[in-house]
Amino acid sequence: MDIESAPTGTRVGMRLKNVQAKDIERGFIISDKEIISTDYVLECTISRFTRAIETSSVLHLFVGLQSEPVRVEKILVDGKEVKEAKPGSTCVMELLGNKKVAYSKEDRFLLANLDIPQRFAGYGFTK
Repeated sequence: MDIESAPTGTRVGMRLKNVQAKDIERGFIISDKEIISTDYVLECTISRFTRAIETSSVLHLFVGLQSEPVRVEKILVDGKEVKEAKPGSTCVMELLGNKKVAYSKEDRFLLANLDIPQRFAGYGFTK
């Protein structure tokens, strides 16, 4: 059955011209409102139960159904560049990934360090 629109949360199927199934991965978003990027500037709150996060650390970023390894390029605390973000602190982080991720300005980003038992490292919002 063909329909023009579906309410939020409805599972739908689509036919796209000149697009093959191998061109689309799980988590892809079709929208004219989302931002698509490989680099992120986030206002972050670091978990008080994690280790300090250093510049050039590799974290795993989660937003919506998507995830991507990212490298910490820069950390700012009170507008000044620092070498690490301490547990329980807030900071601005510049992160760089390889794969494009789609997100909205209101989305919450989760950060994880998959190399330690307490994996949750913090969360942030776009700046």
